[in-house]
Amino acid sequence: VYTSGSTGNPKGIPVTHASAVNAVQSWSHEAGIRDGLRVLQFMAIGFDVCEWEIWGSLSHGSCLVLRGGDAFSAVSTVDVLICTPTGLHHLGEPEYFPDLKFVIVGGEVCSTSLKSKWANHVSFCNLYGPSECAILTHLSVLSPSQDVNIGSPIANVRSYILDNQQRFVPIGYINLPNQTAERFLPDPFVSGDQMMFRTGDLGRLLPNGKFEVLGRKDNQIKLKGYRIELDEVAGAMLQHPQVVTAAAIVKDKTHLVGYFTPANVNTEELIDVVASHLPVYMVPAVWVGLDVMPQNANGK
Repeated sequence: VYTSGSTGNPKGIPVTHASAVNAVQSWSHEAGIRDGLRVLQFMAIGFDVCEWEIWGSLSHGSCLVLRGGDAFSAVSTVDVLICTPTGLHHLGEPEYFPDLKFVIVGGEVCSTSLKSKWANHVSFCNLYGPSECAILTHLSVLSPSQDVNIGSPIANVRSYILDNQQRFVPIGYINLPNQTAERFLPDPFVSGDQMMFRTGDLGRLLPNGKFEVLGRKDNQIKLKGYRIELDEVAGAMLQHPQVVTAAAIVKDKTHLVGYFTPANVNTEELIDVVASHLPVYMVPAVWVGLDVMPQNANGK
């Protein structure tokens, strides 16, 4: 499978049968992939989560519903939907899909407002997993009152919150030895030749044993002498109850710009929310409301 290529250069990743089978077997029942339920094949075929839709359904007795040209219309005919938070936002209101029983989101950060809107109507799951680790490594079933988290590692997966002092080594990317050496490391916490993948995500382990993703380490920038985590800015924007998607960028190396959807969110209220979570130097100077947040081919 090839990554979505946020750097502009997709990387080929070998997916072992053992990894794929482990992901397909883990948490499928809790996510609604079970005997007698209809599961929509919604994800792009190049997105590794589609393997969970396809092989999970066929392995657990679900009816796999192949999407046609209008994938969104097909949602009203199924019990289970797996999609990105952006894709779920585009569907509109949960009331439009009274037969939908399970919604699983992944591939990007899920906002509190989106989770709260849907968790009152369906069993709502948040999954996490870099392509390098095959489909998913964490999954959490979230109630309407729970904070958004990615849960605990699935069976046969170990996760660590580590600093920058770890050593580097492989199995790796296809024909990319330098990038492999940077991202795949020997696991010093277990015996044998076990490997671990450095995701580049910033996260923390919560007191309840669940993991929370805070953003991307490679989205850190320096502005006016301050180190700023752009995903942390976007995360603060997502604390506004009406914000569905958010992003922050540096403009002209002089100031931060915050982008958000939907466009009708009150900007003054949004500034107050962000300022209550972040120091003043991390609050964007310019705000842009969008009807639709730009996304790549995988819906992220």
